[in-house]
Amino acid sequence: MSDEEGSQIPVTQLFTRYGLSKSAVYKRMADLGIKRQKLGNRAYIAADQVALLDELHEHIKQGGNTAEFLVNRKLNLANPATTGAADQSVELSSGLVLSQTDLWKLARAIIAEIVAIFRKGS
Repeated sequence: MSDEEGSQIPVTQLFTRYGLSKSAVYKRMADLGIKRQKLGNRAYIAADQVALLDELHEHIKQGGNTAEFLVNRKLNLANPATTGAADQSVELSSGLVLSQTDLWKLARAIIAEIVAIFRKGS
């Protein structure tokens, strides 16, 4: 096994690693901006990206959510295809700078959490 293969983890291993469906793993990867690399018929991600997924998984197990994780880690994951000169950013009092794309993602995540709380109460 080459060094490159050793630092790559098959995406299929992530489903059992986290006990999640394929779509849930791909959603987390997309939220973190992780891109798969195809080698032959298999898709892989780098070991450092798996470490980031591990941290997110642990954060969620402890009651957190992806939006909080992104803010806490100060990850700016705006999609470069949708981010252009018209995309303005906002500096929060904490010093964190969020683009409009990030703010929309955060707002949607907060709204989803509020809706989930109200549904649990019903």
